[in-house]
Amino acid sequence: GPNNVVATTKDSSDKTIDTASNMATEQIAAGALTNTPLFTTPTDTPGVQQVAVVNFKTAGRVLVAGKVVLQMPDLSSGVQEGWTFATPAVQFSAPSSSTPAVTDTPQFSGRTLTMVIATNAMAQGVDHTFTVSNTRTPSSVVGTNNVVATTKDSSDKNIDTASNMATEQ
Repeated sequence: GPNNVVATTKDSSDKTIDTASNMATEQIAAGALTNTPLFTTPTDTPGVQQVAVVNFKTAGRVLVAGKVVLQMPDLSSGVQEGWTFATPAVQFSAPSSSTPAVTDTPQFSGRTLTMVIATNAMAQGVDHTFTVSNTRTPSSVVGTNNVVATTKDSSDKNIDTASNMATEQ
């Protein structure tokens, strides 16, 4: 099958002794972004454009051309405008070596901000911190909500995810 490994033993003359074609691989499941994933802003006042800070620890590695996707909370029934980003720029500050960088302009559509890793893969099991400029808080007072953060490969397949990345009030 497609998830099987074929193993063959050979003698010193490269002649086949045994073959097994049914060695199953284990399922590979998405990991979890950990270390209390955070999405914070310095000013928690409605309608303020500022720099947000995002922090989480990856479980799996995100290669160059992979993505970080932040889906902001759905506030459509409670405020005129939810979280927005006006021409966002992303800058990683951690890790301090082999620091990832993203392509020039992350894409914001609906409630989703997508950034593509341009240089230096996001290493597995490492704390990552980055800023997102031009982040605007919702248009009126809201309580704490959760951002869904997901790392993906270049084929849009999930690597890690967290649905509990709290925003501030």
